[in-house]
Amino acid sequence: MNNGNFYGKLRDTQIHGKGFYRWFDGNTYYGFWSRNLMDGRGIRVWKTGNRYEGDWKKNKMNGNGSFKFKSGKTYTGQFKNDKFWGLGTLKWPDGTYITGAFLNDEASGFGEKKWSNGQTYSGSWVKGFHHGLGKMQYVGKKDGIDGGTWAGEFKKGKRSGYGVRRDKSGAVQMKGEWENDKAKP
Repeated sequence: MNNGNFYGKLRDTQIHGKGFYRWFDGNTYYGFWSRNLMDGRGIRVWKTGNRYEGDWKKNKMNGNGSFKFKSGKTYTGQFKNDKFWGLGTLKWPDGTYITGAFLNDEASGFGEKKWSNGQTYSGSWVKGFHHGLGKMQYVGKKDGIDGGTWAGEFKKGKRSGYGVRRDKSGAVQMKGEWENDKAKP
């Protein structure tokens, strides 16, 4: 490796063991290495301000870790080949978060989202969208009803399919088929 400076252990002229590497472009890594590859626990800081602390395997984020974006958004959980993959929590600076299953950097599988205003969604996700069966707990007016819930089917983040809309007391206000987030007549 000749694109930076390394301080640490070598084995047979290769970076191996614990050490610190600073690339000439300003990125850094402190942690464990195996045959010139980041491998084991380590901390990588990019010049962009992004930071990852966790498990590495053959130069890729693999295993458990925490990634913090310059924006303040964080993901803590499982990684596979540099992607959010497995169980984790994605949190925004305003307090909004998604916790559950991730695949290829997106919520996929079962998960829960809580917005900073208190609204929640619990259910199925596909490629970052509410998709399949789920339940939304509203804060404020929606469908002319103050608060309450909607439980049913979602497609690409919108209510589509059969569902039931209840008010804050739990009384059914609407039920039936929905399409593109609107009740069918």
